[in-house]
Amino acid sequence: MNARERIRKVTPLERFDVLAGEVDALGDRLRMLSREQSVDELLEVIDVAELGQRYGVSRETMRKKLTEAGGTVFKLGKKQVIRKIKLLEIIEALESADIV
Repeated sequence: MNARERIRKVTPLERFDVLAGEVDALGDRLRMLSREQSVDELLEVIDVAELGQRYGVSRETMRKKLTEAGGTVFKLGKKQVIRKIKLLEIIEALESADIV
């Protein structure tokens, strides 16, 4: 049943509640759509060796740490990489757990 049908079946005082619920549902849907990432962002990768060099650890140490934190490191040609979006998720999870 759509919003129009529900409004027709309720009293005039209840119509506001139905409409407010529809507005809230629409707002939730818009927030979900705005959070979705583009395919390019999902596919963008970061070289694990470069990331390790930036933080003064070896590629293998960085790979192990990323994997332990829940990341998926994979080979892309000769490089080991992690998806940028996954790295950001790991960082957010670590920050929220106050581990960093």
